[in-house]
Amino acid sequence: MSVFETVKSRYSVRDFDSPCEISEAQVQQLLEAVQAAPSAMNSQPWSVVVVREQETKQKIASAFPGNPAAKGILSAGVVLVACRDRSAGFVKDNIDYSLVDMGIAFQQMVLVAWEMGLGTCWVCGGELKKVAEVLGVPETHDVIAVFPIGKRQDVQARTKNRKDLAAFTHKERWCGGR
Repeated sequence: MSVFETVKSRYSVRDFDSPCEISEAQVQQLLEAVQAAPSAMNSQPWSVVVVREQETKQKIASAFPGNPAAKGILSAGVVLVACRDRSAGFVKDNIDYSLVDMGIAFQQMVLVAWEMGLGTCWVCGGELKKVAEVLGVPETHDVIAVFPIGKRQDVQARTKNRKDLAAFTHKERWCGGR
């Protein structure tokens, strides 16, 4: 599958076939995808906590009350928790590029997981400080997102609701201008 085909076919998976074994070699490959990502000023602000224990997954899932993706945290073969080192980022004109870097790095990981026949979902918006406490993440770092990873239950192509290209594309100048 080409990179473009992977990008076009991938969707968020919130529940997995259980039991689902994710090998150490697969986890290693996913981590290498993160490691290979570009970052502003080569800052590489990411750290990853690899979680396999069910008790820890339950504590993490409890930090996302009402989020349908919490079920996937429990049924995943492994959960990767993305953490950002606040001191490693590059900031210019009030833009913290470490957050951009995190998005790039973990999107690479998501695409590699899909290519491996695995699914995942970027889970955020919960009680991330609680996740940090459960995992012993130092005060110098923030939990940015949680990625449950497992075998996809539904491998049928899904229709994605996406804006038309014309809705966000501007040629030469911003349409409407200033």
